Amino acid sequence: MSEPSSTEFRPDKLEFLTVLGLAPPVTEEDVKQAYLVKARTAHPDAGGDVAGFKRLQEAYEQATEYARFKASRMQWLSRWVEQYAEQEKVIERIKALGGEAEVKSSDPLTRSIGADFAVVLDKVTSITLRGKQIDDAVIDQLIADRRMLAGLRKLALLETTVSAAGLLKVRVFETIRRLDLTGTKVDQDALEVVLGSLPQIEQVELGDTGIGWASKVKLRLKYRNVTFS
Repeated sequence: MSEPSSTEFRPDKLEFLTVLGLAPPVTEEDVKQAYLVKARTAHPDAGGDVAGFKRLQEAYEQATEYARFKASRMQWLSRWVEQYAEQEKVIERIKALGGEAEVKSSDPLTRSIGADFAVVLDKVTSITLRGKQIDDAVIDQLIADRRMLAGLRKLALLETTVSAAGLLKVRVFETIRRLDLTGTKVDQDALEVVLGSLPQIEQVELGDTGIGWASKVKLRLKYRNVTFS
């Protein structure tokens, strides 16, 4: 592994701070307070638009990591190395079940510390699990690993035997934007509880789930910011 790059964040590349109305130097508390102020008007429930609120959330995540990085570079990096090792174990468990896990890198930090070191910042953003062997016990394991899945954006449970009780547990992953339940029998009441607990949900796939056309129409009317297919 090569030495970290000495290149610092360039002021003209810190768009995430601009979104929050901040400029360096900033602390993690500065980022948090700026986000809370912006969120009051940017949230869709307060009259903001979904795209703008998503951009604000992404800026908050990036700015938080930036502030932590600047506060204590080596301590921060050491912590992430340990977390990366734990995350790799989670990915291996998913693969052992025949599943897939996708990760996303943090480009702004890659420019600062170098690609070799920046790999420890990769976050699992998508999990796909398929087959009858995927049951409530697998969901329980994902929940046990949720600290390593804080950046999860998509969860696909395809043709599984996850029950209504298991589906209800999915609501702990509040960062999910896309939920694909194709081929998994779904209880509508449980689904609505889950949808009501996922503030960032944008898309739900319900092919061959037992959720009929009329029920999908009702869901579209109730959750107007969500696409159902």
